[in-house]
Amino acid sequence: MSHSQRRRGFSLVEVIISIALLSIIMALVLPPFTNYRTQQFAGQAAEELAADCRRMSAEALRREGYFYVKIVNSTNYELWDGTETTRTGAVVLRYKARQTMADYGAVTITPVGGSVTDAKLVFGEKGWVRDSTASAEPRTNIQKQTETVTSSGGNFTASYWGFTVTSAPGVAKYTYEVRVYENGRVKVVH
Repeated sequence: MSHSQRRRGFSLVEVIISIALLSIIMALVLPPFTNYRTQQFAGQAAEELAADCRRMSAEALRREGYFYVKIVNSTNYELWDGTETTRTGAVVLRYKARQTMADYGAVTITPVGGSVTDAKLVFGEKGWVRDSTASAEPRTNIQKQTETVTSSGGNFTASYWGFTVTSAPGVAKYTYEVRVYENGRVKVVH
């Protein structure tokens, strides 16, 4: 066989070596990519929840009413507006929107310091969180948390209510906390 008449293509050994190299590269690249994706999903879900909390606070201020975020279960929450109708605290609720964490893979949401069952964060007429000590419904039924903040003027204590957004256990577990402070300010902490 002359030099110009050689067969073209790959030998079986070359194909096997190429597949082995690709497998090694994929084994090195896939776990970090999966970690990155999981972290991004949890972060996006936390940012969406924070945006909805800001929206409810702004709506409460704008319309001088009660608006709240209600946890339905570990993967869903609802946005409500409520109007007090009786002196006994009965509330008429109008359904606004339903958000699902399932859009972000297996991401769960839980209130900080409370149970998922019927947990709600209520924003009052001034856009501030309506504390659980309020005399009439609707009121927040999530446990208040505190943190010590250091500033140039010294240390002070800030109160907040929060939700924990957690990625599904897999390659890595990521947790974000959505904090809603008494004055309605919302912050996402990683």
